Amino acid sequence: MSEPKKSALSLDDTQLLRFSKQVDRSIQEVVPPVDVFDSPFFDPVEYINQLFPNETALNEGLESFALKVKKKIRTVDEDILSSIRKQSTAGVQAKRDLEDAKSTIQVCF
Repeated sequence: MSEPKKSALSLDDTQLLRFSKQVDRSIQEVVPPVDVFDSPFFDPVEYINQLFPNETALNEGLESFALKVKKKIRTVDEDILSSIRKQSTAGVQAKRDLEDAKSTIQVCF
């Protein structure tokens, strides 16, 4: 059995597709990032340092930040579950529609 052919842009699990800075900027102009994490220029260390510029800010803000992250995770989990349910329902309906179409074709012949 032969392996499936890979397209020129196919990557294995260890590779990331990287664009030049010019291409990244052009993509951002056409499709602006919705979230700070969407940017190809995202720097996690800089992001953390902006959120917590000193030890006092870290001590005072870490708990509320963790709560926000947990809430966001719950929201994303709920969105994923909802999408899976919708996809499942759509799949069942598509199967019914296909069977109906097959029956209609058989009746015609």
